[in-house]
Amino acid sequence: MSILKDREGYMWIGTDNGLSKYDGSKFTNFRKADGLAGNRVWALATDGKRIYVGCYKDGLAIIENNKVTGVYHFNSKFPNSIRRLHYSDFYKMLIVGTDYGIYLFKDSVFYEIRYEKDLEFYSNPNRTDSARKSSILGIVEYKNQIFFTSHTNVMRGGVFKMVINKLNPLLSKVQRIDRLNDNKFSLAVINDTIYAGSYFKIDTYPISTLNEKQIIFNDHKFFLPWAACPISNNEILLGGFGEGIFICDLIVYNTKTGTLRRFPYNINPISINDLFYDSANNLTWVCSDNGLFCLMKTDFNVIDLPKTDGLIDVASREENLYILTKSELIVIKGDKIDQTIP
Repeated sequence: MSILKDREGYMWIGTDNGLSKYDGSKFTNFRKADGLAGNRVWALATDGKRIYVGCYKDGLAIIENNKVTGVYHFNSKFPNSIRRLHYSDFYKMLIVGTDYGIYLFKDSVFYEIRYEKDLEFYSNPNRTDSARKSSILGIVEYKNQIFFTSHTNVMRGGVFKMVINKLNPLLSKVQRIDRLNDNKFSLAVINDTIYAGSYFKIDTYPISTLNEKQIIFNDHKFFLPWAACPISNNEILLGGFGEGIFICDLIVYNTKTGTLRRFPYNINPISINDLFYDSANNLTWVCSDNGLFCLMKTDFNVIDLPKTDGLIDVASREENLYILTKSELIVIKGDKIDQTIP
């Protein structure tokens, strides 16, 4: 459900049945019986010395020197359902995204940072617990600025910026960035621009102006970008959610050209929960409901072709690709079929 590379190069993989540390040849496993807060590990972060382990509905555990050294819970009537973690070296704090809002964790203490939906909930005498739910699904730090996305059951999620007070975390504030009050899922920031995944589209926000722009997935109409990570200076890898009407896939979005292409691997994931690009080794780690995949990043593209009766030859000229089969010539322009000649 989550993946992390620590500063020594070890990979940590969170699953619904505990946490695993991979050293390149073997796995070391941690479960509740070993001191974890719970077995459903949905979020991971590190400060260089410690590994922070977010356990869904069970709180936060800290691992140091391969041992669980503490388990912590925030004081709330709501479940300790941790969704995302991010440790900020600049602020020396852990940002904790849950199903019921966002917290800061410092010196073994949780600080709840209330913002607009929380304030609406607490000021309403007829409130119900379900109205409080606000799942934090993406947290990114960019040039010492903290951004996060949220999803609610009343379509009041969005993209937010957190202004952290180093001396008194309770004085930290949250500002809404988007104007549409739309649920947001994946989050990435590159080249001074925020990219937030929503239903069948990506919303972009240049940090300098925050002028909102939408990129609609016309060729991927049922794609919901659930996870995201930059894989180059101009490309973001998007992993899809695959339940109900949604179709899971791995898609690369080029921020410079505004184009989308499929990642050239067919791993048939159910849903993709987390992505990590290891630039030192040119590897992309994909954490999905049906397993963990480690893929070599390539510049290859995937083109869906109709069923053919036998490939004879392939050639290219200028911008076109020609595929000769036993019964026809297929002309590819860009990443689509331009014409078929019997």
